[in-house]
Amino acid sequence: MKTLVVEDDPVALELISQTLTLLGAEVTAKSDSVEAQRLLNTIAFDAVFLDLEMPQLGGLELTQSIRRNGINRKSPIVVVTSHKDSQHMDQAFKSGATFVLYKPIDREKLRKVLAMLSNQSKVTPAGGASR
Repeated sequence: MKTLVVEDDPVALELISQTLTLLGAEVTAKSDSVEAQRLLNTIAFDAVFLDLEMPQLGGLELTQSIRRNGINRKSPIVVVTSHKDSQHMDQAFKSGATFVLYKPIDREKLRKVLAMLSNQSKVTPAGGASR
């Protein structure tokens, strides 16, 4: 499964990327959301994991951009956030997120999300929330 991880926190980027790699995903990791947006316009991904709060281009804006444009329009988007309130979750889903995964992230939650994304187009909750 070809995945893109977009996270400005280097520790979280490393954790998510390494865990997805260990679970068999092919991972492209980016700490710059603007650079990630350029990449999303040229490469198709099976799933996109992105942080909600990033400098320059935030996760909500990036999600909206993905849904509006090009080759990743239908790719599942997993928004990763430490905000567990319904307002942030609603904003993520309205922007086009498929799934919301809460920090701190552990390997088992990522494994479940990756398994769901690779097995079906509609995602069911596993330690987070989904549509």
